[in-house]
Amino acid sequence: MHGDAADFRTQIGPLISQGQREKVASFVGETLSSKAELLCGGRAPSEESLRNGFFYEPTVLAGVTSKMDTFRCEVFGPVAALSRFKSPEEALRLCNDSDYGLAASIWTRDEGAALKLAAGINSGTVWINTYGMFFPGLPYGGFKKSGFGKELERAGFLEYTRLKNVALDRSEGGKSLVSYTGTVFNPLAQKSPAL
Repeated sequence: MHGDAADFRTQIGPLISQGQREKVASFVGETLSSKAELLCGGRAPSEESLRNGFFYEPTVLAGVTSKMDTFRCEVFGPVAALSRFKSPEEALRLCNDSDYGLAASIWTRDEGAALKLAAGINSGTVWINTYGMFFPGLPYGGFKKSGFGKELERAGFLEYTRLKNVALDRSEGGKSLVSYTGTVFNPLAQKSPAL
């Protein structure tokens, strides 16, 4: 399960640093002190072969509420925080009750309900019955405090460009550009090719 991140057989690689592992452990510890329940994990693995990496066990916490940091923040570690809801409306409110919005996933047998819920989730990507599925032809990036800009696709390519406007007024006597009513060419406003 744990191992070298460069090995395709590895399911859980190390975190980036000791500091990040301590941060993940702090999230878990604070959540448990707030009366959440630890279902599995919650510590660094004890295996001798993993002592030289910044590994952390896959962790599942139940009874997490929207007031807990593990619910509200991006943990960036192998931690699943489980919360209960009574209706799709409450689920949507809980999903959007965060300053972050990188990605979300919905797991259900009701595809129609999932699509309806996905439309209301304030997140850059919403996966249904999967997680981490990327397509080079689709832009990827978060909303709110979850990053700036997009990766992949045309939108990702434009992140490497620098847009600049050059305006030249050739009208007789000159006109204020603020009230200009002529034609403006915007190459970015052209329709993107179909994917």
